[in-house]
This record gives sequence, C-alpha cells and structure tokens, in this order.
Amino acid sequence: MASMIDRYVNDLFDYAVENNQLENYYNIAVTLIRGSGGGDSDGMENIPDELYSFLRLLPNDDADAVISKFFEMARERLGLLDVKIYSAAPLTFAQWTDVETKLTDMFGKDISLVMKVDKSLIGGLRIVVGHIIIDNTIKTRLAEMKKNVYKEVYLNR
Repeated sequence: MASMIDRYVNDLFDYAVENNQLENYYNIAVTLIRGSGGGDSDGMENIPDELYSFLRLLPNDDADAVISKFFEMARERLGLLDVKIYSAAPLTFAQWTDVETKLTDMFGKDISLVMKVDKSLIGGLRIVVGHIIIDNTIKTRLAEMKKNVYKEVYLNR
C-alpha cells in the first residue's frame, strides 16, 4: 500500500502532466529546494495558487518530502541529467548559473543541479554526474600535495 506522501506526489505529478505544467512545477520545486535552509522567504510567494493551496494543506515535513519526490519524478520524466554539486559554501545565483551553463555545454544535455554544502571541502567544487566526478576542491588538492611530499621523501632515501 502506498504511503500518503506517495499518493500526494502521484496526485501532484498527474495534475502537473495533465495541465501541461510539469516543467513549470519542476522549476518551482527547484526554487523551493534551493530556498530551503535560509532566508526570510520560503520561496512560495511566486507559485500558482492551486499549487500553493495544495502544499499549504500538508504538514511541513510532508510538504518537503512531497516536493523532493516530485522533483525526482519530474527530473526523470523531463530527461534531465542529474548533477550534484558539493561546495564549502552556497553558490551565488551568478555562480550557479555559470556552472549550470558550462555543464549543459559540456554534456550537451539539459541538467538538473542539486547543491549540497560540505564545509570540510574548504573551498572549490566537487561535481558528480553519474560515475563522472570532477573534483577541484582544496581538500583534494591538499591530499594530493601530501601524497606527493610523502613520495618524494620515501623515494629520495
């Protein structure tokens, strides 16, 4: 038996598809997911009334789960390439747009970006696209430097 959250997600997804709003609702989900965790706005002030009413009826934890699952379903239906970005600090809008444009050009496909903050990275970005990892973080550079120093010390004995 499907959980209530799954039923909500399926209803929302079906409604979006039937009303040719899947891409629009997907973009709203992206905004809501990006906006969670900071700022005064919850990101819901610019969404269609029917979606706003639907989400406001749900408890906060359920609404977050519904948005997350809807995001995954819509991303898959829209055929977007899943890209995860790990950064020591949140990206600005300009940085986000720049990364998104470069990755779209690089892979030749529309992408779905999800950013996660990982303060242990110190700086730089780790980008994961399927099995491809682009790691330009300070943490990785320091580890490589450490490995090279150890090699030099042990090889020059």
